[in-house]
Amino acid sequence: MTESPTSRVFIGRFQPFHLDHLGVLEAALARAEKVVVVLGSSFRSRDIRNPFSVGERTAMIRASVATRVPGAEARVKLCAVADSYDDTKWVHQVRGC
Repeated sequence: MTESPTSRVFIGRFQPFHLDHLGVLEAALARAEKVVVVLGSSFRSRDIRNPFSVGERTAMIRASVATRVPGAEARVKLCAVADSYDDTKWVHQVRGC
């Protein structure tokens, strides 16, 4: 018997959120009731490697989901986490999502 998970987790910086990210998110939504999207590097200052704020990335993801997967917005939870070089602390943040 195969069990279907009720949720999936998709972790990334999403700098920017692009079509390949959207494809992964669509696949996760096809396999689970809910998807938690964890946005890493959420509280860093803008720089060349992280040009978008967490608010901008959240807006990109929400707009993409609304456009490509109508009705799925309620099934996607966005969670911002800070960078941490302490694995235990980072895992605790992600589990808190």
